[in-house]
Amino acid sequence: MPIGGNDFGNLGGSGGTGSANNQPGLQLNLNRVINKTNPSTFLNAQGAANVWANTPSPLDLIGALNYKAGTTGLGLNAVCNLLANTTNLDADSAARFFN
Repeated sequence: MPIGGNDFGNLGGSGGTGSANNQPGLQLNLNRVINKTNPSTFLNAQGAANVWANTPSPLDLIGALNYKAGTTGLGLNAVCNLLANTTNLDADSAARFFN
C-alpha cells in the first residue's frame, strides 16, 4: 500500500500480498534515489521507479526497472540486482545499493 498521496505514485493498484509493489525496502530506497526523504511525500514503488527511470509513460514496477536498466524481461530480483550491481539478493536488499 502506498505511503503518501501522490497520484503518480499511486498507479497500479494496491500492491497486495505477493505483488511486486509489496516491497517496503524497495519503496523506501526508490524514494531515496529520487530524493524524496519525507515519508509524507513518498511515492509507491511503481511511481518512484517510473520517476527514477524517467519513463516516457507510466509502466508497471518491473517494466520501469527494466527500462532503467536498459533491459527487458528480467524479474524483480534480477533487475534490482542488475541496477544495484549486486548478485543473489532479494529486491529489498539489492535496493539498498541503488544510487
